[in-house]
Amino acid sequence: MCMQNGKQQRGGLVIGSWLVLAGIALLACGGCASTGQEPIFTIAIHTFARKGNAGGGRAKAVSNYEGSKKVFVHSFAVITSRNITKATFLENETDAQRHTVRFYLDDYGARRWEQLCRQEIDGWCAVLVDGFYRFGARLPRRSKTFSIMDIVGPWEPVEGQHVANEAANNHTLTGFKPVHSVR
Repeated sequence: MCMQNGKQQRGGLVIGSWLVLAGIALLACGGCASTGQEPIFTIAIHTFARKGNAGGGRAKAVSNYEGSKKVFVHSFAVITSRNITKATFLENETDAQRHTVRFYLDDYGARRWEQLCRQEIDGWCAVLVDGFYRFGARLPRRSKTFSIMDIVGPWEPVEGQHVANEAANNHTLTGFKPVHSVR
């Protein structure tokens, strides 16, 4: 403890103790389900960018959960949880690197997904969960319907299930609200 004018300063120690307790409480609640008030397990689909495009706000760097991998993506997401009305997790029992989360898109999301798939033939997109880079997913060459977006990749089964379970709630929490006229 520091001495200043003969008095011990304990403010920093008290604040530090509270921060440690708050961190432990957050870690303990890490597996908690959504209270329905804040979006969790949110999705953002971005196109990859070159590192040189990072200036001027056109691109940004995102890291994985551990901070061990960093990629550059275009700043504006093509699809977000706002465009996803519901989702299901499809586990691949033969290949753990190829689980699928099937997202059902609203009209705007379906148009954006179609545009991306047609522009980026044989392209890739970056999949972000809660703002963290998870993996790169291959865009489909063709699709019978663009209102369904299948993201195939190395989803952890628990994470994929959480993403699917929270999709409808996230859409409600982040989606556009209808404007009511005042009479």
